[in-house]
Amino acid sequence: MIFQESLGISIGDHQVSLVYVKGTLRGMTCAARGSLNLDPGASLNEKLHAAGLAVVEFLRENNVGNPSIYVGIPPSSAMFKAIEFPSAVRHNLGTTLTYELEKHIPISMEEIYFDHQIIGEAENSRISVLLAVVKRNDLQHYLDFCHRIAMGVNGIEMSSTAVANALIYHLKGKTAGDLGEDFLKLLRGAAPSDTSQSEPVSALMKTFDLPSEDLVAAFGLALKGMQKVSVDINLMPMEYRRRPSRTGHYAMMALAVLVLLSVSAWGASYWMHHKMVSGSLNAELKRLASEMAEITKIHGRIDAVEGQVAALNRLNAAYIPVSDILRELTQILPDTVWVREFSLGGGKIRLDGYADSAPDLISLLEASPIFKDVFFTSAIVKEKDGKERFNISMELESS
Repeated sequence: MIFQESLGISIGDHQVSLVYVKGTLRGMTCAARGSLNLDPGASLNEKLHAAGLAVVEFLRENNVGNPSIYVGIPPSSAMFKAIEFPSAVRHNLGTTLTYELEKHIPISMEEIYFDHQIIGEAENSRISVLLAVVKRNDLQHYLDFCHRIAMGVNGIEMSSTAVANALIYHLKGKTAGDLGEDFLKLLRGAAPSDTSQSEPVSALMKTFDLPSEDLVAAFGLALKGMQKVSVDINLMPMEYRRRPSRTGHYAMMALAVLVLLSVSAWGASYWMHHKMVSGSLNAELKRLASEMAEITKIHGRIDAVEGQVAALNRLNAAYIPVSDILRELTQILPDTVWVREFSLGGGKIRLDGYADSAPDLISLLEASPIFKDVFFTSAIVKEKDGKERFNISMELESS
C-alpha cells in the first residue's frame, strides 16, 4: 500500500464528492476531500459537465499525481438481484450467467452491461450471487464523462456498493453477508445513518476525517484502488478501463533494491571474515551431499514400490459394476433428461445429453453415494426446442 494513491469520484443526483487517499508507512490516509452541489434542475449531461470541471480543479489544487480512479454512479441507475446457483457452477459462473441472465432480467443482453459477485454460501450446496445490471444507454453518459479525465478511469460501480465496501473495511473481518438486511438497504441507496450501521460509519468518518456522510461513498471508491474490496463490482467495459497504476510498485522495487545493496555491503565484509571457515564447511557439505544423494535414490525406489502397491489397492477397492452405475443414474435423473452419450474410464464418468434445467443436475448427482466431483466440462447450450445441452464429468466415490 506504501506509495499507492487513489481517487474516488461519487456522482449523485444532487452532488459530486471526491476523496483522495494515499498509502504511507503508517497505513492509508485521506490526503484531500471535496464536494460540489449540482443543479437539481439541470440535465444529466449538464451535471456531468460540471462534475468534470470539479474533478479537474480538484486534481490541480491538491497536486494529485497518478492515482487509480474509480467513479460511482447513482444506485438508481442500476438494478440489483441476488440469485442462487449450484455451487458446482462456481468456476464457470460467467458463462452460466450469460445463458441464464434473461430469465432474471427483463432486458436483452445487447442492451445491458453487467457484473457479478459471489456474496455467500446458501443451503443445499448452493452459492448466492449478487448481480448488478445497467442499461448501456444510461452508462454511456458516464463513460463519456470518464473519457474527459485525461488520466483515465479504472472502473465504474454504483456509489452504494462503495458505501458497503467502506463499511466492511472499517468492520474488519466482516463480509457482505454479515451485514444482513442492511447490505441490501445500502445497495438500494439507503444512507448509512438510516440503517443499524450508523455508529460504525460515524467511527469511519472520524478516523479518516470525512466531515460529511456523502463522502463515505467516495472513500469506498478510492479504497478500491488501494486494496481488494469485499464487493468487487465493475460495470465499465474492459476495453475502456485504464490499467492500474504501477507507480507504487516501482517505488517499492527501488526501495527494495536500496535495502538489498545496503545488506549486500554488510554481508560482503562478514563473508570475507569467515571465508576460511566456510571453505572447510563446504568440503564437508559436499561429502554429506553425496551420501544424501544415495539415500534419496533409495527412498525414491521405496516410494515407487509403495505407489504401485497403493495403486493396486485402489483399483481393487474402486471396482463398481457398470450395471450398478447405470441403475443409479436411472433412479436419480428426472424423466425429462435424455442422456445421449455415456462413457466410463479410469474411475471417471462423462455424460452428454439434454435436460430442461441442466444446472439442477449437479446437485442431484452430488447427492448420490457413488458419485463425487461433479462439474460441467463445457458451457450449457440452449437448443431451439428449449432443452439445455450439457456435458458433465464426475468420479466414482470409491475411486
